[in-house]
Amino acid sequence: MEGESMHISKREREIMEHALGYWYDTKGQRFRKGDRNSFVTGPESDDWPFLERLCDLGLMCVTMRPADDRGGMSVFGVTAKGRAEISAAPAEQRAGSR
Repeated sequence: MEGESMHISKREREIMEHALGYWYDTKGQRFRKGDRNSFVTGPESDDWPFLERLCDLGLMCVTMRPADDRGGMSVFGVTAKGRAEISAAPAEQRAGSR
């Protein structure tokens, strides 16, 4: 439904927040450093299945295909739908929440 948070795993949320440059202090307060939107990894990574699912849901997309200058890794970015998902999530669902 519109405005409702989707069910994504804690790791999927962590990946999207990391891509967007979010980090948490020791009290779980969320901060954003800069204006980034990238997550670089390859198919051998444990994160790959999570990224594939996030892409299937339309929350992330491949922005750069594998290239030799990145060691054969792909670059993923959070889509507008993904940004809305991160913004809509209640504090207790955020990756750094305790």
